[in-house]
Amino acid sequence: MNLHTEGLLPFLVTLFPELTKSEAESLYLLSIGMQNKDVGEIKCRTEHTIKKNIIAMFEKFNVNKQSELRIIYHCRLMTYMTFNIK
Repeated sequence: MNLHTEGLLPFLVTLFPELTKSEAESLYLLSIGMQNKDVGEIKCRTEHTIKKNIIAMFEKFNVNKQSELRIIYHCRLMTYMTFNIK
């Protein structure tokens, strides 16, 4: 899966301007149900690096659970789709 060539990463960066590209990509992968280890394998990063991304997102969104990150992802996506898709 290459989010760069599929055009998804630029969309994610627009949808989540407070996140780095790496964090936005990790958030997407976590939000579709992947585990930290799987995200690391797809991104060619260690699980430790993925955990650091997650901790950074916890701080940025003021949450402390991955389930809360998933909710934020899906709520923001649905809000975007509601107001921007015609």
